[in-house]
Amino acid sequence: RWLGAGWHTAVNVYARRSAGLVLGDPRPLVGGGPLFVSGGERGEGVELGARKLTGRWTAAGNYALGRSRTSAAGLTFPSPQDRRHVVGATTMWRVGSGLRLGAAYN
Repeated sequence: RWLGAGWHTAVNVYARRSAGLVLGDPRPLVGGGPLFVSGGERGEGVELGARKLTGRWTAAGNYALGRSRTSAAGLTFPSPQDRRHVVGATTMWRVGSGLRLGAAYN
């Protein structure tokens, strides 16, 4: 949604499901068990963002809250892609002719 004066905001809500993935066996390797098993992943979350795209200074900020879980070999556990809270911010200021100062945080 555009807010005027070059400001733009966004809200994204998502859910994803994957099945039939080839994953490393999450159980301890005892007695020559399989190296790989079939499994699946579930993820859901929300992302919020705001950007100022025009003017002498520009900026962007975002926040994401998500959860991702893997199921394999009868176990369910956090996925390697699980990122509970992610925050990012950038800004840039046009100081003069060809000179720009910027900063970023993630």
